Amino acid sequence: MIDRFDPSEDLPENVDAGNQAAVDRLQQEEAETEDQLLTASALGAEALDFANSALGREMIRRAKQEVQDLALELLQVPAHEADRIREIQTHAGAAAMFMVMLNDITTTGDQAYKTLLANSQP
Repeated sequence: MIDRFDPSEDLPENVDAGNQAAVDRLQQEEAETEDQLLTASALGAEALDFANSALGREMIRRAKQEVQDLALELLQVPAHEADRIREIQTHAGAAAMFMVMLNDITTTGDQAYKTLLANSQP
């Protein structure tokens, strides 16, 4: 019958080293995660600054206009002109992807910033 468990009994001597290695890995992962959050937060802020700059606003305006123009052009293309339809879709997709990526970077950055703030609270 065992009265109480003593973890030092009947365990190999290298268990403490293994535990320390696991703790070290967790600490390294936490540091890497914090670095990733800091990077994402900084990129998000930079993307937001870009989007609010004169150049960013102009590029966003042009991308939106390109998508609208290509959508109207697509309506005029006969259905049998598959190559032209694909070409228009590709151009429209590229313009739309620019806006999607910019939005994704700013949103991810905002979430990373909020996570960093939450993690810094006691």
